[in-house]
Amino acid sequence: MQTVLSWPDGCPHDHLCPELLAINSNQQLLSAVLPRLTTEPINQTITEGAIATFYCTASGHPNPKITWINDEKIVTTGDTLSFKTSRNHSGEYWCSAENGLNVTVKASASLNVLCKYFSLIAYVLY
Repeated sequence: MQTVLSWPDGCPHDHLCPELLAINSNQQLLSAVLPRLTTEPINQTITEGAIATFYCTASGHPNPKITWINDEKIVTTGDTLSFKTSRNHSGEYWCSAENGLNVTVKASASLNVLCKYFSLIAYVLY
């Protein structure tokens, strides 16, 4: 189904307005709102073996779909990304929100996973 988008009167064309009108291939007029992130993931430093949890939420109409990406691969979908960590999980985690209006919004957070033994030694030394 092809959707044609247009901005309401008074919206400058060089600015992405959050509200717009869409006409689908059946010539139905639809109200639409571009996706917008309402909660973004936060950087974390944790010890290996701990649970890392990232949150990402978005608003828009239709409701945006959240996709989590790490190393250019899709990890999962949904508002929450949670997993037990190992050292090789360190890196950048992206949440991406889209709702079929040809606009994708993204945010990222870094995960730094510390070696369990290094953390224990550092604790004992101090």
